[in-house]
Amino acid sequence: MNYESEEGGWGYFTSVPRPLPQGQVLREEGVEGGPEEHEGGGHQRRRLVLLASNGGRMGSVVLEEERGKRLHLESLEVGGGTEGGKEGGEDEMLSSRRLLFLGALERFLNKGGRISQVTVPATGAVAEEATALGFLPAAAADAASDPSLPPALKGDLHQTLPHLRSLSLTPSGSTSALVLNILGRLEHDAQNFKVAGDLYTQALTLQPNSSAIFQNLGGAFASQGEHQLAFASFQRAIDLNVNDRYTYFKLGTMYEQLATGKFKEAAEHALSCYAFYVDGREGGRDTDALTIYGNLLLTRLCPEEAVGVYRRALAVEEGLWNVWFNMANAHLKLGQKAEVREGGRGGRGVCVYRRVYVCGGGFVECLV
Repeated sequence: MNYESEEGGWGYFTSVPRPLPQGQVLREEGVEGGPEEHEGGGHQRRRLVLLASNGGRMGSVVLEEERGKRLHLESLEVGGGTEGGKEGGEDEMLSSRRLLFLGALERFLNKGGRISQVTVPATGAVAEEATALGFLPAAAADAASDPSLPPALKGDLHQTLPHLRSLSLTPSGSTSALVLNILGRLEHDAQNFKVAGDLYTQALTLQPNSSAIFQNLGGAFASQGEHQLAFASFQRAIDLNVNDRYTYFKLGTMYEQLATGKFKEAAEHALSCYAFYVDGREGGRDTDALTIYGNLLLTRLCPEEAVGVYRRALAVEEGLWNVWFNMANAHLKLGQKAEVREGGRGGRGVCVYRRVYVCGGGFVECLV
């Protein structure tokens, strides 16, 4: 696999190293005794390892995630190498623990995840790092949804932002593309698009060949309505890493936004970008992207193709009630009322559709 001209991003189903200053490297590994990837989608358990410039193992963090939806950092261990600075990152280099924690965050955020979807155990080294970055005890409602879950800390955008801003002003943070890129993602989520763009630009002066940062920069430009600059940034990201199809998805969302205005032909470009992304291994298991693609097909009066895409999303995660709902609408446009009543092939549908439409306001009662 090509690797972003030595400055790469993260692959979700392949091991892709990420270079750091001073010759250090973050690398993904499988977890012994645990599945690397759960059947049915982007749910996986991995280990992120920090290696010194001489190849020595400096530490690792074990993580479990659902792509773009949830990240849980199970444990963090450091040993076998020099820390390279005090905990907290005030010296010349970020600590090993901080690098591991931030590396796991960047990996998740670069693929559409949000800080509020990140959790860690309430005790241990990983909890200490999380607390230093503004993580808070998970709400009682979160624990009530699954009583088996142990006490945890959870990311919070408005709490973490000030901590990352402060870190970015230290000697270690201001010279770390890792810190600046993560801060840019959080500023973007806080609707501070211009600030996010400036941070990505600053990060690119440190890592000028990072396709992941160019991809994020494109998103910041698109959110500001600077579509030509966004397109140029997305194109540069593609040039640097042709294997990362997620950039095409981001480009597709920009085209779809343009299609709602005077550039109606942009919808066709959006469909092409979405199709290319979901035809890849990563995109084929991205239920959000499959749903967006199916919805655009339905809007463009291609209900038969939309049904096929919705079925792909449901094959990954069957309990997506919004996808069942949208697929029922596609069947109606095709005049296939029997498919709506029966739920399509497989015979699972009446109860599923009934549940869906009750959630949607009782619409099922007048449909079935």
